[in-house]
Amino acid sequence: MVSTPSLFSPTHRRSTIALAALPFLVAFEALAVSTVMPRAAEELGGVSLYPLVFAAPLATSLVSIVVAGAWNDRQGPMRVMTVGLVVFCTALFVVGLAPSIAVLVAGRALQGLGMGFVTVSLYVLIARLYPPSLQPRMFTVLSAAWVVPGLVGPALAGWVTEVAGWRIVFLAVPFLVLPARLLLQDPTGAASVPGEQVADADLAPTGSPTGSASGTASSTTRPPLIAACAAALGVAALSVIGEQAEGSLSGATVPLLVVALALVALTVPRLLPRRVLFSPDRVGRLVMARGVLAASFVLAEVYLPLQLVARYGMSPAHAGLILTVSTVTWFAGAWMAGREMLPERARIPAGAAAMALGTLATAAVLLGGHSPWLAGLTWCLTGLGMGLAFTSTSILTMRRSHPTRQGRNSAALQVAEALTQAVMLALTGVAFQVLLQDRGETSPAPYAAMFAAATALALLGVLVGVATRRPARGRR
Repeated sequence: MVSTPSLFSPTHRRSTIALAALPFLVAFEALAVSTVMPRAAEELGGVSLYPLVFAAPLATSLVSIVVAGAWNDRQGPMRVMTVGLVVFCTALFVVGLAPSIAVLVAGRALQGLGMGFVTVSLYVLIARLYPPSLQPRMFTVLSAAWVVPGLVGPALAGWVTEVAGWRIVFLAVPFLVLPARLLLQDPTGAASVPGEQVADADLAPTGSPTGSASGTASSTTRPPLIAACAAALGVAALSVIGEQAEGSLSGATVPLLVVALALVALTVPRLLPRRVLFSPDRVGRLVMARGVLAASFVLAEVYLPLQLVARYGMSPAHAGLILTVSTVTWFAGAWMAGREMLPERARIPAGAAAMALGTLATAAVLLGGHSPWLAGLTWCLTGLGMGLAFTSTSILTMRRSHPTRQGRNSAALQVAEALTQAVMLALTGVAFQVLLQDRGETSPAPYAAMFAAATALALLGVLVGVATRRPARGRR
């Protein structure tokens, strides 16, 4: 009698535990920063550098994501994962022992480098350690590992800060990373070609050799490091501009925005797969869907609590509770994707449609003067759709990628996500401030514009999601 494959079978148990623990710890640190940084800034001083605490890791992670993609394909994910964890843990010690805010920012930049290596390697490890039938369920576990810290991370970090000080939040985690890494199994020689993998030769970055008809690519392809560094500077500038959504515009904002957008625009052709916006290949469309949907969700997620606090007078704790509940429905959507409850061709369009409907309903409730708690219910629909669509882009990209392209395609997903989020938050941050200054702080117009943009992006995600189901060239 043949046993049913399981994530916790003797073959996969160790890796499943490790691949759940590692992203959990990385996500916990990413979320804990928002909780402990006010206390750290108060102790270390240097409030002027405070925005860089958040901008620096975003920028450096973009560089390591690009490098990690080609490195995973060339030498396998275990070496990249190990280097990423060493860099990540070293960064935590630097942050935890920082004598000044400048050193803390440097540690955060180093932390971003490690996170980029780790996140790309996670996807490749799932593709190489698990058979195709288990990969969707493992991506559900990965989603849970990112979601659970959103439920407990800020509160736990706050409690640790009160009891033992903010430094211990960073210094304790490396001692938990080590046993998780030791559990991880080496997938060397375990890469398999799932039945639905397609050729993705046209998805090689501009200037790199394309693959053969089978989708293979040269193992000596070098990542576009200079372009990644330039884009990182652009993303850092955009993230600082995006922070001004809660402040006021300065005279340097528009010139900085123009320069940052120019840097990103000039480097996108080098960082993302060739002709990603118009390619008939399905992997390219999955990358585009990931970017569009990530931008839609983060845009609405940023302005929802701001509106609840500023216009409805809710406490930050109550506004945060609404966001926390939506993380549960996010996981529910990820679970649906992992269990493949919908036909493959319907998952991304259905998820994007739920996002559009949920975002539009949330805007209608709030702008119509109804109870903000009702908006919390409608926002749960957005979380459900995002969990379904987001996880589906991961599953389908790895399923359709040749083993020699898994790293670069994984990196492309995350580059698209980072770039679209940074660009949209910066552009809408400036637009929000202009509307706020023109219409007044009590006007609903600035918030209506933000939710309209988020809804439009989700609807665009529906169209892109429909396009992902069309066969690649040469296939019927």
